[in-house]
Amino acid sequence: MNRQKIEEIANTFSVDPQWAINVRLRFLRGEIKCLSGRLGELGRMVLSELDWVHLQLLGSVIKDVEKKQYGMKCQVNYLKNNTQPTSGISGHHIEQARNYPIEDLLGIELGRRILCPFHDDHHPSASVKNNKLRCFTCNKTWNSIDYLMEHDGLSFIDAVKRLSA
Repeated sequence: MNRQKIEEIANTFSVDPQWAINVRLRFLRGEIKCLSGRLGELGRMVLSELDWVHLQLLGSVIKDVEKKQYGMKCQVNYLKNNTQPTSGISGHHIEQARNYPIEDLLGIELGRRILCPFHDDHHPSASVKNNKLRCFTCNKTWNSIDYLMEHDGLSFIDAVKRLSA
């Protein structure tokens, strides 16, 4: 919930907007503290777990909790400072990166089937159409950003920066 929405709701109920923002900040800080406790519990579970499948599942849950906690921390920062965290990229950069020709990343000509770069492929099972790589064996589709993230192990922001540079 952004500052403007909180102020609108506060005005609807005839309460001080700054008071409403402070209430939201207290709520978010409490949630962040709970999520920190949950991360501690999950970390202890990881240390005692021996089964590989359970470790993978715990890792996935930890990532989800960390993502939720990060979002709340960003919201606290925004409400306190009235600024959004910046990553150095804009919507324009993201659009530019999505439109980057994926065939240039793959080094192929359009209309040809290729070996999928994401599995041991002996027969061409992937093709490019509408600026997306599609593998019929994996049953997955990648745009330019997705491709760099998976192939080169980049974060979303780093992939966008590389493609829009």
